[in-house]
Amino acid sequence: MENNLLSSMKEFVKISETMEDQELDEALTYIIKLIEKPDIPAKTAVSVIVKLEALAAKFAFAQSYYKTFGKSGTDERYKKDIYYTAREATVRLVDSLKYIVRASESRW
Repeated sequence: MENNLLSSMKEFVKISETMEDQELDEALTYIIKLIEKPDIPAKTAVSVIVKLEALAAKFAFAQSYYKTFGKSGTDERYKKDIYYTAREATVRLVDSLKYIVRASESRW
């Protein structure tokens, strides 16, 4: 599993260098932190959920921008695809974090 994490981080570095987007870097950082330590307190999960939802919205708009206004060049296509993937992955991550919050609320 460690090799997969290292491989993912190398890929994340390449994505970061290519995209030059601070918010995308922030989302990638959250992903790495949650891979390393997935058991986070519910109180922390709530604030992470809000932040990741906001980032997902930003990625959706960026993806739409590159889809609509991009010149259909290679860079624009790559950026559109990365933003689409970032949005989808962020939304799924938020969904899983919601389970942590729900589980803590259902405890006595």
